[in-house]
Amino acid sequence: MSRPVNLVVGAAARIGGAAGRVVGFGFGVARQVPGVEPVLAEFEQRGADTLDAVDDLTERVLRAVIGRIVRTAVGAVDLTEIVVDNVDLDAVAERIDVDKLIGRVDLVGLADTVIEGVDLPRIIRESTDSMSAEAVLGIRSQGMHADDAVAGFVGKLLRRTPSESGAE
Repeated sequence: MSRPVNLVVGAAARIGGAAGRVVGFGFGVARQVPGVEPVLAEFEQRGADTLDAVDDLTERVLRAVIGRIVRTAVGAVDLTEIVVDNVDLDAVAERIDVDKLIGRVDLVGLADTVIEGVDLPRIIRESTDSMSAEAVLGIRSQGMHADDAVAGFVGKLLRRTPSESGAE
């Protein structure tokens, strides 16, 4: 600080200290006078109320100023870079309770959302149609093989050649 500021603050402190001693002495003497106590009590309460109001105002002003300072500082720096450079993200990840996190997830709601987003009835219908078509082809193929086997068996019983019986 500059010398003039130091001088002013020093003088104010000296005067304030002297004023406090004078008021303290005067307060002690005034209390001795009958009828003055209620007036002093009112002054004391008014002083306390004023100091409370000043405290509240100071707090509101400081919050506003600090808020602006923080917003300005945050806007001036790259927080992601600061975190990447200064925070051990692996250590943070190790402290995450995955089971607790999963416990907070609404799995039924999530499943409902997924099912709504996917046309599940269409998928079931298509897969069932595909399975049905494959089953029909399989049955037809087995039927053809069975026909060939029966024809071959009958051909052997009747002693036919493979070209006569239809079996190859």
